[in-house]
Amino acid sequence: MIINITDLLMSDEDIKEVNSYLDMKSIVIEDIEYFFEDKIKINIKLYNLDDAEIEIIGHINAKIKMPCSRCTEYFIKDLDFHFNRTAHLNDIDAIEQEPITDERDIFIDEFNIDINQLICDEIIINFPMKVLCKEDCKGICNNCGCNLNNEKCNCESLDIDPRMAVFQDILKKF
Repeated sequence: MIINITDLLMSDEDIKEVNSYLDMKSIVIEDIEYFFEDKIKINIKLYNLDDAEIEIIGHINAKIKMPCSRCTEYFIKDLDFHFNRTAHLNDIDAIEQEPITDERDIFIDEFNIDINQLICDEIIINFPMKVLCKEDCKGICNNCGCNLNNEKCNCESLDIDPRMAVFQDILKKF
């Protein structure tokens, strides 16, 4: 979705509002593809600031299918967050000459804002590092790999810190 902001910059109005749904199927983050369960709901307000700057304030709501960090089972995670970004339009000529950096607004092309690119950037920035399918997720067994949420394994716990082995011997006597 491309939004032309020429009318926002030239008119007396200082705000442009976009309420829409984006139909993105998936997003790739660190070579892993995550799939969206539904359309991404976006609410964005563009404010015309002085000196060729646009302030972008938005809200994103999406449901994404992702693996649990402990048990690796897939589940649906709600991504719901707000963002605030300022785009500098007076740097457009300089942007064409400089290499791509993290500081550059790559979602701006002349007086057009690529909402898809902006939303992708914000999802990547706000993507959770570790997620759990439920708060009391037990994870997987280190020995046999079974999901401890679904079944109990018969593996013996052999991972004992040698400094604590003395206490284990004491507990066996009781």
